[in-house]
Amino acid sequence: MIIDLCVLKSATQNFYIVSGFGVTASDFSNRIHSDIFVAIEAIVERRGHCDIATIVDELIRQGSRASFADVRDVYESEFSVGLIKDYCKALMRENKKTQLLTVSNQLVEIALNEKLTIEQAADQAEKAITGFTVGASKSVENMTDFLQDSVNQILHRIENQGIQGIQTGFTDFDNMLGGLNPGNLIVIAARPAMGKTALALNIAIRASHEGARCLFMSLEMTKSEVFDRYTSIKAGINHTHLRNGNLNDDDLDKLNAMCSNLKKLASPILVDDTAGQTINEIKSKVRAAHRKQSLDLVVIDYLGLIKDRSARSKNEEMGNITAALKALAKDINCPVVLLCQLNRDCERRDDKRPLIADLRDSGSIEQDADSVTFIYRDEVYEQHSARAGITELIVRKNRHGRTGTAFLKDNLALQRFSNYVGEVPEQEIIKTYAKKSAFN
Repeated sequence: MIIDLCVLKSATQNFYIVSGFGVTASDFSNRIHSDIFVAIEAIVERRGHCDIATIVDELIRQGSRASFADVRDVYESEFSVGLIKDYCKALMRENKKTQLLTVSNQLVEIALNEKLTIEQAADQAEKAITGFTVGASKSVENMTDFLQDSVNQILHRIENQGIQGIQTGFTDFDNMLGGLNPGNLIVIAARPAMGKTALALNIAIRASHEGARCLFMSLEMTKSEVFDRYTSIKAGINHTHLRNGNLNDDDLDKLNAMCSNLKKLASPILVDDTAGQTINEIKSKVRAAHRKQSLDLVVIDYLGLIKDRSARSKNEEMGNITAALKALAKDINCPVVLLCQLNRDCERRDDKRPLIADLRDSGSIEQDADSVTFIYRDEVYEQHSARAGITELIVRKNRHGRTGTAFLKDNLALQRFSNYVGEVPEQEIIKTYAKKSAFN
């Protein structure tokens, strides 16, 4: 109570210093004191200074229960200008303790709730703890509260025109998506053998080397298999030779150099290879990693292997998972790249380039994803294709920009992708099918 009064007295004379230390109205456990802080803030912003009369008048205008006596107590409290920082820290520390007690009570209630499964209880407990650590009490804000941060972001974009999110290194793709932006769910889908995992690793590697902290969650491959692909990409060693152990002296030198460089990385990629994970387990692991040190990118390989035991149908399961991953991306303010496997429908068409409808249970994916990109390599279907060695990234949905196709040069022997330079060859197969359809 004394600390409350000292902070409020400080705010009447040095409001912007107090707010600069991070104090907000929600830090006061006493509602009367919270109302007085709000009144002081409103007056200072309008007039630059306040006194007992203007504070009382503002409290009346706002319909507060605070009285003249409450405001008088503030002005009669003793405080030292040199201790303002200490007052603010003490107030916020006490507020955190109060929040912690609230969370503790919530955890007890969750643990005793027999209607919840263990998974549901664990998920609710994780949310309660995460809410405490990130300050969930401040998640609902007046637009003016985050005005300055938003304007600063706009100014940053003006000063750094171009790609704002994490860059994949694929120029045309980055230009369409604007990079991989915080809070976005980015779906990358393809049929088997198109290079989903290799592409995702190329993206994660580039981000990591730019200082981003990446978490790669592989529900299909082991950590050793992920490392093999990483080694092929970084060291330039043939992936098949690496898997078979058929390495020459030059390959061994490349491997040694790659390992040495990996140890020097400031932000090596985090890998989780737990198979058969549920969506709640994934959320829990991501949040835990994010609490330890903020994540900049999460990659999940792949959607079809994630479980949701609370779902009553496959369609409901997919809907629950994609909605949860979109919410997770927003909660931790980090892009989540979700890999998906397509059904065979696209292979029954003449033009086998995937469409949104080819996604399994596509409704929820299309709804929740900020962007949906398909990987297509013509040589998978046509051995002598004019586009052999070319990968198409087909952006079918983009909530924040245009759609279209980005062309990459692929070298899957080394698990590598790079920007395609030059004119893309005509695709003979399309011409052939067009001629066939003309005679039908």
